[in-house]
Amino acid sequence: MSELRAGYGERVITPPLGRGMTGYGCYLNRNAERVLDELKVRAVSLRRRDERLVLVSCDLLGFTVEFSDAVRGEIARAQEIDRAGVFVACIHTHSGPASQHLRGMPVPEPEYLERVHRAITAAAEEAAEDEAAAEFSYFLEAIEPLGFNRRHQNFDPIDPVLKVGVLERGDGKIYLMNYSCHAVTLKVNRAWSADWPGGVVAEIEADGHRGIVFQGFLGDINPTANGLAQVPDQAAFLPYYGKLVYERAQMAEPRAEREESPALRAVERRIDLPLAVPTEEGLEEDYHRWRGRFAGNEGFERAMKEWYGAAREALGDYTAKPYLAGAPLQAAAIGRLRIVGFPGETFCEYGVRLREKYPALMVFGHSAGNVGYLPMREAFEEPEDYACYLASKLYGLYAFAPEVEEVLRREAEGALGEVG
Repeated sequence: MSELRAGYGERVITPPLGRGMTGYGCYLNRNAERVLDELKVRAVSLRRRDERLVLVSCDLLGFTVEFSDAVRGEIARAQEIDRAGVFVACIHTHSGPASQHLRGMPVPEPEYLERVHRAITAAAEEAAEDEAAAEFSYFLEAIEPLGFNRRHQNFDPIDPVLKVGVLERGDGKIYLMNYSCHAVTLKVNRAWSADWPGGVVAEIEADGHRGIVFQGFLGDINPTANGLAQVPDQAAFLPYYGKLVYERAQMAEPRAEREESPALRAVERRIDLPLAVPTEEGLEEDYHRWRGRFAGNEGFERAMKEWYGAAREALGDYTAKPYLAGAPLQAAAIGRLRIVGFPGETFCEYGVRLREKYPALMVFGHSAGNVGYLPMREAFEEPEDYACYLASKLYGLYAFAPEVEEVLRREAEGALGEVG
């Protein structure tokens, strides 16, 4: 008989209408006018003897590392588990409110962040109280792609693999879903929505089960409905994607690997991510280049001016210490299934390459924080690459250095090796 126990909890975190929405651009003055689907926090608690994992997914864009540390620490203290075993990730929907500040976009409301904090801890507590005996199985299945590589405008590379964990209890199943595709199906809009991950959960719940979606490494992947396909109704793709993912999961589930009493393990590493800190002259050149590129776009021009002032002020400190210190990287194991969590918008190739060594691998993006885009080295060769050189100005101050790829891959392999 399996010693594994699993529980589920959730809380609604949909803000009131009229609040500012984040993502898609600078100073858009975009406020929510309707609710397409409720935004939620979902949590799964896993226990085997004294081994624990708590997995939380939030229907939001992302959190700062500081916010994530506070929430994860509170859950760890309240439930008397190691913080390394507490994963708090976001699906990165662009149809939600501000949950971390991005330059030119709404500033998170402290009251709302406090509400989200309470919702996460309450959902995690509910999941722990809901624990019941469970059988575990998992499978990885390449499916028809939801997304394409937006940098290359084709399907090379993408990560086409749907990763699924199944926790079967006497009252139904809890599905752990993991797939890599930006949650921007709806394009620029004015409706609260969990985008395609919400569509997947809706299909699971309609079948009488529970589901939680963990966004994968989506940094260079957009939905086909937002780019390659020109359609009149973007919202129609949410149930379409939901049915596609869930039905493909059902088709593959009979081939799932089953594990009796899977061991639960987790580790966390704090790493320094190298930055390409410019000279004063280089900073000024960079400012004029990007401001010129968006000439006439008042929102971006304003954001670039704000960035330039902040970047100049901090230049001395970062010249002395050219790195982003203490970025969290997590790894976990549920039996033979591995999980790795990166704190940002990670390019899909990280997951594809890691899976060559760890075939049964889930990849969680925007996990334990969101420090920005985490590109592969080759992307830095394009001087106007959005992910490398513009988004870094919205998230922070300076672009990452190309060596960030080697640092992340080395640390991820080390952490995965630690969990066995």
